[in-house]
Order: sequence, then structure tokens, then C-alpha cells
Amino acid sequence: MPFIERMKDKVLKRTQLDLYNIKLLSDTTAIASTIWTRFDNQEQVIERLSATYLFSLVDGQWKIAVLTGHSADVVAVTEP
Repeated sequence: MPFIERMKDKVLKRTQLDLYNIKLLSDTTAIASTIWTRFDNQEQVIERLSATYLFSLVDGQWKIAVLTGHSADVVAVTEP
């Protein structure tokens, strides 16, 4: 189900970053995986989700080149 449809009847109070891992792939490219938990006004978990980011160093600043959301049970970068 698309994100907007899942959130339609939910009241989102906050989102908490539970885990993040970053790996430098080269001097100008990095990948990061995150896991988030979303809570409603009663502090009940609405959902857990994950995202993977591909960063590129452009003119001395890290920029998001690609972002994809996915299930929290799939994480691209894990701790060594």
C-alpha cells in the first residue's frame, strides 16, 4: 500500500531514527541505510520503515543522489 494511503487515517506525532549505518564507497560516493519508527499521539507504533540513500560529493558538499524507501527488514549497509 502506498505511503500516503497508509498515513491517511493515522495521526503522526513523531518519527524516531532507530538505526543508521554509513559506508564510504569512494572519495565522492557514500551509501547510508536507516531504520525509522513512526508514532501516533498515544505513542503507539504506527509503522517501522527503512530508507537507503546514495550520496555524492559535489563542490565540497554531500548531496542525496538517490533515495529509496523499503521494508525495515531489508537494510543495505550493516555494521562490520
